[in-house]
Amino acid sequence: AAPAPETPGPLIGRGRELDRLLAAWRRAAAGRGGALLIEGEAGIGKTALVDAFRRRLGTAARWLAFDAGRGRLTRDPQPEPEGLIVLAENVDRADAPTRAALLRLAHLAPDAPLLVIMTARSGESGALRKVAERLAVPRLDKAARTSLVAALDRRGRLSARARQRIADLSGGLPSLARDLIDCGGALDSPALDPANLFERPSRLAAWLAARLDDFGPLRRVACIAATLGPSADVGTTARLAGMEARVLEARLRAVARCGAPLRLSPGGRVVFEDRLLAAAAAATTLRAQRRLWLAQARATQPIDRDFAVAG
Repeated sequence: AAPAPETPGPLIGRGRELDRLLAAWRRAAAGRGGALLIEGEAGIGKTALVDAFRRRLGTAARWLAFDAGRGRLTRDPQPEPEGLIVLAENVDRADAPTRAALLRLAHLAPDAPLLVIMTARSGESGALRKVAERLAVPRLDKAARTSLVAALDRRGRLSARARQRIADLSGGLPSLARDLIDCGGALDSPALDPANLFERPSRLAAWLAARLDDFGPLRRVACIAATLGPSADVGTTARLAGMEARVLEARLRAVARCGAPLRLSPGGRVVFEDRLLAAAAAATTLRAQRRLWLAQARATQPIDRDFAVAG
């Protein structure tokens, strides 16, 4: 079994989720095991939650841990009298034999001292959702964001303004808050332009680029929504993206169910809920392309002038 991390970061705002893991282990140790599927978007803290759970248990359990996105479960482990925890991370990227093995373990667990813990991005675990109790990890609320940033800035090198901006821009994603801490100086200016954070290569810029890639075919839609801002109605956005409005509506509802920060509002607007990711989408789109989209959109609808000037 892999050792628990030696230098853990703070776990804030996850008390309810940790309690559910501990309760599941108590049942498993008593011979009534089960399977838990920890779901959440990238950077939400699924691994940090599991690491905190491992530290809390200490040596009370034997672990079999592996990354299902990189390795394969080649044999079915046998439950032990003192209890066994099988941890499979990134099961959304697991191959078919590994998924089949995890399904078998999940069916075996209720009658054994066995706890199967799986982690996956929201909505991407397929049939495993049917055999496991789902534990959704949400974004941190405002109070937890503020507490996390204060805990991460242990040396107090950031101003109160920079701390608040990090809490706001992180959108409740712990991993993003950690990366923003490294950009603390850039966040301390009175007039902040989030696009300035992408002027030079950084871990934050690479992470945001990867999140934009996660949109797949909807990345162009994300960039259009970031360019048009509040003026991005579904009809205009679909036309600029080269698709039918009804198709775009269906796709937006699907990605919203998976936790993506791009959704369709009741008023028919395409809303980008993550300010920093929207800034990344705009910053990684050629200025000439943004101007073309704005010009084409103006032909059919009024554009928010303040936002258009920024674009």
